[in-house]
Amino acid sequence: MSKLQFLGRGTRTTALVMMIVLALDVLLTSLVLPDNLFGVIETERLARIYSPLYHHDLAPNREIENARWGALRYNFSTNSLGFKDRVIRDVPLKSNNRRLLLIGDSFTEGNGYTFDDTFAGMIDRQLKQSNSHAPGEVLNAAVSSYSPAIYYRKVRHLLEERSLSVDAVAVFIDISDIDDEARRVRLNVVGNVVSRGINAGDAAVQKATLLIRSALKQYSSVYRLFSALNRQRKATLTHANTCQRALAKANPEDDHLSAKFFLAELANPRSQWTWNPTLMKAWGERGLDQSGQNMTRLHNFLDARGIPLIVVVYPWPEQILRQETDRPQVEYWRQWAADHDVDFLDLYPTFLNGGEPLSVYRRYFVPCDVHWNREGHSLIAERFMAFFRSLDLKAFPADSFAPR
Repeated sequence: MSKLQFLGRGTRTTALVMMIVLALDVLLTSLVLPDNLFGVIETERLARIYSPLYHHDLAPNREIENARWGALRYNFSTNSLGFKDRVIRDVPLKSNNRRLLLIGDSFTEGNGYTFDDTFAGMIDRQLKQSNSHAPGEVLNAAVSSYSPAIYYRKVRHLLEERSLSVDAVAVFIDISDIDDEARRVRLNVVGNVVSRGINAGDAAVQKATLLIRSALKQYSSVYRLFSALNRQRKATLTHANTCQRALAKANPEDDHLSAKFFLAELANPRSQWTWNPTLMKAWGERGLDQSGQNMTRLHNFLDARGIPLIVVVYPWPEQILRQETDRPQVEYWRQWAADHDVDFLDLYPTFLNGGEPLSVYRRYFVPCDVHWNREGHSLIAERFMAFFRSLDLKAFPADSFAPR
């Protein structure tokens, strides 16, 4: 047997073994193995899918009990539209209910918490209890890592291409949106959202890669396990891991767990463009400009349909712990809202004037993370509803919020 024949036979054998392993993997994953294999897989990731229109989305009609998001466990459900919800349910495209559509990133999605423990769920309960023949409801279209390009394209898809009826739209603009718009996503020539750096020739490759990855995430326990182990490996190198270990060992009142400690542990360039002139010049200004353009597209789309838009901004812990007084995020969006006659809610004072910064962080945020805990979500719901009632919108008149 020649060397080439031997190598050819070896290649065929290897390919056959890999095909058998893959077939067994898919079969066992579909019929036998649990989603949360060995307790290390963040099962909520299984509901995150690729979108050819607006980059990524949540899969519709998914229910995951005891889903993992970092150190938190929660029940995760999506409805027929792929929106986070209390339970799997069919959402009619038309409704007599007055609908408020929320969209934002992970803060608005409410990562780590069931729908009822997020501000979206809390607002939904209040709208459903309103004194009206047509109670209100919240539809939460938010997904982690969304930004204005995706806000515009997804809302347009829902309202124009799927004919979903809504009566108002509230966009919760995150500080990290500016980084996303500058360096991560963009609208392509046909108006769909793609990753930055992807040109027309690379788009097909990106689409194929994301589709294969989505299929492996759905059907391969081997892929899920290795992905989870790789994320855990990376987590051991992060500030959050160091912070969690410090919290586990220390008395919560220990002096060394100070604002300075949390500032160091939560340091993230994605939130530092607001005070760092180098980052502002490198991509902050560009990100604000792109964000403004895409929000203008969204405003024009909604305005043509007579649907009011509300813009909400809020700080990350870094802005709170630094007691940031020069607030380019707030200033930019306040001016943008004024220029476009859009209702604007600034939640910075809610946190910056809410007491001693470290106490505010510990009270309203997940430890060693930048996201809100349940009490933080409750605070957002309270402030938003007070603002929302004051608007006296046509579809949501002020007197409809009177107790039954």
